[in-house]
Amino acid sequence: RSVKSYTHQDNDDPLTFEINCSLVLLPKEPMQPRYFDERVGFFTSNYTDFDMNPQGIKTIRMIARWRLEPKPEDLEKYKSGELVEPAKPIIFYIDPTTPKEWVPYLIQGVNDWQPVFEKAGFKNAIYALEAPSPEEDPSWSLEDARNSAIVYKPSTIANASGPHVSDPRSGEIIESHINWYHNVMSLVHNWYFVQCSPVDPQARSMTFPSELMGQLVRFVSSHEVGHTLGLRHNFGATSYYTTEQLRNPEFLRTNGHTTSIMDYSRFNFVVQPEDNVPRDLLFPRLSHYDFWAIEWGYRRFYQFADADQEIPYLNQWVIEKTKNPYLKFNGGSESGLNDPRAQSEDLGDNQMETCELGIRNLKVIMQNLPEWTKVPNENYKGLSTLYPQITSQFNRYIGHVSKWVAGVYTDAKTVEQDGPIYVNVSKNKQKEAMAFLERHIFTAPLWLLPDYLSELLPSSRLAIMENLQSSAIKGLVNENVLVRMLRAEEQLGPGTYKPEEFFMDMNRSVFGNYGQTDIYRRSLQNIYVNTLCKMIEPEEQPSGSAAPVAMMRRMSASIENNDVKALVAAELESIAKKLKRGRGDDRTRAHYNYLIKTIEEL
Repeated sequence: RSVKSYTHQDNDDPLTFEINCSLVLLPKEPMQPRYFDERVGFFTSNYTDFDMNPQGIKTIRMIARWRLEPKPEDLEKYKSGELVEPAKPIIFYIDPTTPKEWVPYLIQGVNDWQPVFEKAGFKNAIYALEAPSPEEDPSWSLEDARNSAIVYKPSTIANASGPHVSDPRSGEIIESHINWYHNVMSLVHNWYFVQCSPVDPQARSMTFPSELMGQLVRFVSSHEVGHTLGLRHNFGATSYYTTEQLRNPEFLRTNGHTTSIMDYSRFNFVVQPEDNVPRDLLFPRLSHYDFWAIEWGYRRFYQFADADQEIPYLNQWVIEKTKNPYLKFNGGSESGLNDPRAQSEDLGDNQMETCELGIRNLKVIMQNLPEWTKVPNENYKGLSTLYPQITSQFNRYIGHVSKWVAGVYTDAKTVEQDGPIYVNVSKNKQKEAMAFLERHIFTAPLWLLPDYLSELLPSSRLAIMENLQSSAIKGLVNENVLVRMLRAEEQLGPGTYKPEEFFMDMNRSVFGNYGQTDIYRRSLQNIYVNTLCKMIEPEEQPSGSAAPVAMMRRMSASIENNDVKALVAAELESIAKKLKRGRGDDRTRAHYNYLIKTIEEL
């Protein structure tokens, strides 16, 4: 350890840190690697090989995994399929400064992975222990890189993270220090409140019972441990269950509400009060994909001499296993995809149905929010904290549905697998999404703006609605969506959801009931027209923009040379023609005249 002093770059205040440095000698013999397969979501260690491809280069990607191997005396038992204990199990120590109330739940979050590793042939492969006291082991230290731990951070940061350190030669995970920030409990409190309080009476308060909060801590622990085992987010894991299944207690008890705890599934917001689903079935838990991914990554195949010889067997294994959709991986946006089935914090195989039920639950919360957030002898801090969480959750539902418009299903495959990799979302499904958006956002959701909002909080109801509707329109009306529509039309012909029909639907949703407006409808129309105008004449990028010049040029060329601007111009012309009829009261006509002027000045 050493002590270092520095000067703060902003105010010249002195800063002093105690710095720990811990070095670990890598194993003399690297672990046999397992090569990455994009159909199973693992983090990787990569290097560039200049010899493997004699006419180029090849990037070698090895998955991150712990070195779980049978003890020498148990090798034959393992080969015969018998469960054995690993020579070196994965042990996480609990930071001794962790509040004692939460220690059992953090330990359980680690131990939840034990049955998962049995699929890979190992029992007691992973567990958590309380850190030894100085009396029990004077040499033990949290800063020792040989000790993996869940580290307690007395911090205002509302988060947790599960990093790891890997051997760059093989991908072997050497150690991990999971960061558990104290204020992550406020994060899970707010998630659970806005998603489950209509069905769980104990969630209707600003302070949860310890047992309930403990289970939420356990869920966070399990998810972060998954990352330290090498697993990436599987955002497709919530897309395989129907709405009916998500409301069925028997189905949920067997399957959970997601196929993987590595999705950002949060809690089961689809459940309605009349479904009588018990609380323990509202939480995420380890499920089908988690068992399969660990088996694929950690099972040893001693019949193969090296990682290269494993490849054909592993490929066929994945092909057979992923015929079961519950075992599929889809990284969604983290993999650069625009697949509506792989979204963060969504649920179900039809977001138009599940988000409808989620909104129904939000309406229940809004009717009771002042009462459920009330704390005796305090101000309205609870209300001011939870109301933005509700609008954010609503906005999330709108975003989940919007992703279906011009969406593209993506399924990674090798050449041994039949069928397309990319499939455009059907026209009917896109129209279903547009109908949802017309009902829930283009028709102002005034239930989000109750009278008590202005009476108890310093909130601008107009600004709240403007932000929600602006986010929805900008998520739909942009170059990327229109380019994907043009590509689908070029590939599939006239049966697709074409940009012209999309604009007809948008025009009807935004300018329906022509001549009849209120302040929210006029704001919506302003947002729509201004968004279209900026697509014709984009705002100048600020100086020092981080966007690479080459990327900006490519994007600009794409927009200039396809039909996007022509389609946008035609929509603006159609709007101006309609508005020139001049119907409505004085405020409406003034508004229409302003929009006409805005369009004609382009």
